Amino acid sequence: IPPFRFSLETRYTVDQFWFGFNAKAAASQKNISINETPTAGYFLVDFYGGMKFFSGRLAHVFSLKVDNAFNRIYRDHLSAIKEFTLMPGRNISLSYKFLF
Repeated sequence: IPPFRFSLETRYTVDQFWFGFNAKAAASQKNISINETPTAGYFLVDFYGGMKFFSGRLAHVFSLKVDNAFNRIYRDHLSAIKEFTLMPGRNISLSYKFLF
């Protein structure tokens, strides 16, 4: 049985800039089958932002994202690897793409 999950996302856009965050929570799961192990609940926060500008006919998009910003240690009850390892900690990604 999957545990109760909740997520909330907000995004704010001003001209060519955007900023936002995503909060995700999962309840603990103790109602398990015979071969499962219980998992604790968790609360994660992700942040993101970026900008888009045009140069002629090209659009340039820069973005920054921080997943699991507070580096929480957790196991996802529905993950196939929960018995062997933890879920990823903080992850920071910077990206650039151009659209033509």
